[in-house]
Amino acid sequence: MLPSAPSKPCAPPTPWRASAAAGDAICRIGFRIVSPDRVQPGIGRTGSYWGLHLATQDRFREPAIRITAMPADANPAGDIFGGWLMAQMDMAAGIAAARRSKGRCATVAVEAMTFLQPVRIGDEVTVYADLVKTGRTSITIEVEAWRRPRSAEDRTQVTHARFVFVAIDADGKPRVVPPAPDEAA
Repeated sequence: MLPSAPSKPCAPPTPWRASAAAGDAICRIGFRIVSPDRVQPGIGRTGSYWGLHLATQDRFREPAIRITAMPADANPAGDIFGGWLMAQMDMAAGIAAARRSKGRCATVAVEAMTFLQPVRIGDEVTVYADLVKTGRTSITIEVEAWRRPRSAEDRTQVTHARFVFVAIDADGKPRVVPPAPDEAA
């Protein structure tokens, strides 16, 4: 379970590790959540694994996916299936991994997925995917999912997880992840 941040219940802990514009180099810069897509400088504990896709302070995060939860995705009580939510998170992480690797990637692991709140029919689900680490053939992405009820503006984090991908070639064999533009020099 996530420790609570002083600014908002269910918010990820601070400080945030902000990534460079290309999303590759992780540095420890303190940020405090204002909403899931807006941050401001803050002071907090070190060692958080949550990455923000930010190069400057007080900038908006770009969602990887935003979708409305529909009745076909729910159980009879109106709660959205966890598998549907996990699939959305995998797609969001896959988009980030494919962009970073400049090609095809395959999910090889999902670490510590925790469901914090239910998602209901009609909720807007926003998924954020942030690069945490690039290995020789692997890419690790932190993913957060947030919900906003259709008739409200308050957002609540519903789950988070870490996804690990391997870059693969046309034959499905692992391939080397090319260096980021700022690493190529």
